[in-house]
Amino acid sequence: ERGAAAAPGETTPSLETLASSGAASLAGLAGMDGGAASLAGQMAGRAAMDLVGKAGFDPNIAKNFSGSRLNVLRYYFDVNNAYVLSKLKILMLPYRHKEWERRVQAVPGGGYQPHPPSEDVNAPDLYLPLMSYATYILVAGFVSGADGRFTPEVLASTSYTGLGFVLFEVGCIKLAFYLLPSQSGGGSGLASLDLIAISGYKFLAAVLVVLTFTFLGTMAGYLAIAIAGANIGTFMAKTLHQSLLESTGFSPGFMSEGLGSPGRSEKKRMQNDALLVVACMQPFFFWYLAR
Repeated sequence: ERGAAAAPGETTPSLETLASSGAASLAGLAGMDGGAASLAGQMAGRAAMDLVGKAGFDPNIAKNFSGSRLNVLRYYFDVNNAYVLSKLKILMLPYRHKEWERRVQAVPGGGYQPHPPSEDVNAPDLYLPLMSYATYILVAGFVSGADGRFTPEVLASTSYTGLGFVLFEVGCIKLAFYLLPSQSGGGSGLASLDLIAISGYKFLAAVLVVLTFTFLGTMAGYLAIAIAGANIGTFMAKTLHQSLLESTGFSPGFMSEGLGSPGRSEKKRMQNDALLVVACMQPFFFWYLAR
C-alpha cells in the first residue's frame, strides 16, 4: 500500500539508502555472500543517485508542483500496489491499453497539476525503473557468477552501461523533438525526469531477456528480444506521443488546438517518424543489455 509519512522526529531515508538496502537484500536472496551483497547494494545506491541526479530538476516539471525539489521526487515515488500491478500489465501488453491521457487537477492560480502515479496509471514513476535497474545489475552479476566470470568490475560496468543507455536515449529524444517543428514547442516541453522514467522501464524487460538467454538458450533469447522490443517500443511511442500532444502544459482542450494550422500534417508525419525510430531502437538496446 501507499507508504505512510515519517513520524515526527524520524529521519526519512534517502533515495540512495533505500536503493542500497533493497539491492543488498535482493543480492542476499540471490545467494551472494555478505561482502558481495554489500558491494552490490552500495553500487546500486550510487547508480540510483546518478540516474536521478544527472537529470537535474527540469523547470518544465518543477513549475507544476509547489514546494521544494523534494516534493518533485516524492511525486515520482508516490506509488502503491494497484499502480505497480497496473503498470506492469501495460508494459507487458501495451496494445490492450486504450486510454493514454494523463489525469490533471486544477490548482490555485488557474494552473493544472498532474495526478501522482498512485492516482493515475499513465503517470511516469521512478520507483519501477530504479528497482528494475538495480535488479538488472544483480541479475547480470548472478549470470556472470554462474559462468565463473564474476568480478566486482562486472557490477560496475553493468551499472554504467545501463545508465549510459538511458542518458543517451533521453538525450536523443530531447534533441530530436526539440528540432522538430511543433505548434507547442516540440520536445522542449518534455521533462527530463519523465523521459528517464519512460526510458527506464526497459530494465524490467531487460531482466527477463537476460534470464531467458541464460535458462532457455539463444533462440528463446532472441525471441524474447523481439517481444520485449515490440512491447517497450509500443509503450514508449504511445506515451511520448501523448506527452507531445499535452506538451506538458496539462491544459484541457489541447486536442482542438491548431487543427487547421498550415503544415500540421507534415509536422505530425515527422513526429510519427521520430516515434517510430525510438520504437525501432529498443530491440538493439535489449540485444546489447543481454550480452
